[in-house]
Amino acid sequence: MTRTVDEGYATDMTHQQEIVRALINKHAQKASESEYDRSVAISAISASRDIIQAVPTDLNGEEYAACLLSKLEKLLAGYHDPDGEYTSGKGVIGALLNDLQCALRGPPG
Repeated sequence: MTRTVDEGYATDMTHQQEIVRALINKHAQKASESEYDRSVAISAISASRDIIQAVPTDLNGEEYAACLLSKLEKLLAGYHDPDGEYTSGKGVIGALLNDLQCALRGPPG
């Protein structure tokens, strides 16, 4: 059974891609409205979007989710934008990654 975003997670590949698009757009909007280091937040989301778009789309739903999350975790681990006065952009990527983990893997436990 595939669950909707409202139910917490999805396992269908197409539905997962829709969720990913919705979440990246939501976080891009938040970045563009950021009061602190807006350009750093926008750059972090842009880097995340590039990673997401590079994930192969010929994978099954489980493989797609695992690949996407793994690549974003690697981005997060090495990301640092030195132009930020208040942030390096890691928090922006971390928040997106957290939302994606919840949506694609389901609630913890």
